[in-house]
Amino acid sequence: MIHSRPWMETAVMMVMCLPRVVLLTVVLITAEPVTADIFHDDTNTVTLYRNSVIDINWRLHIATFDAAEGFDYNWGNCLIAKELFNAQRNVKTTFWCERGTFKE
Repeated sequence: MIHSRPWMETAVMMVMCLPRVVLLTVVLITAEPVTADIFHDDTNTVTLYRNSVIDINWRLHIATFDAAEGFDYNWGNCLIAKELFNAQRNVKTTFWCERGTFKE
């Protein structure tokens, strides 16, 4: 009497595919990482900041606007956010926009 062993077939298939999986893993591990900075153009980026009630000279990062539509689009969205934040009642901080990515 012969017993069917589906797990055995699966194990054989896994062993046969193992060299490809190991190779792919080695390639992925040793490949140099690609970061967004390679594709990022800082000239179109706008950052929204606010100060602090503790120290008005603090520059606290609130948001970064870096949509592909360009500087004017990002600047406009930052100004809208700035106005909405500054218009809140009882807000004791100031919000403002600057060109570029976050800088302390």
